[in-house]
Amino acid sequence: MAGKEQAGVDFADADLFEGAAWLFTPLPRQNVHAGLSDEFVHCVEKLGAKVAILDPVVHDRFCAWISHLPQMISTAVAATLVDEFGADAPLLDIGGRALRSSRAFPAARIRCGATSPSPTNTISDTHC
Repeated sequence: MAGKEQAGVDFADADLFEGAAWLFTPLPRQNVHAGLSDEFVHCVEKLGAKVAILDPVVHDRFCAWISHLPQMISTAVAATLVDEFGADAPLLDIGGRALRSSRAFPAARIRCGATSPSPTNTISDTHC
């Protein structure tokens, strides 16, 4: 898995996938090491990614535990800080590098009870 906080051409990174995991979830009886699939796997490897072939159910469990759960926890922490200290408190300044580099605060802009995020929601709109 790979990604950045910033999006767009100005933030492009040729080494983004270097050492990152790239998980393939083939269909039943699909051989990812044959035909066009194999060509794509080789392209991914040339980007520097570490290729793994996983059953889709295993993939989803891994992603839930290593990506989705930590994001939900950091979002809950951010929402709790805002509830406790207010949206205008200098939370990021006081929290130091770890809090500033966290993905928690951008994600906290999403209402926890909303069925879909809205780009107009602000950190003060967070209600968990």
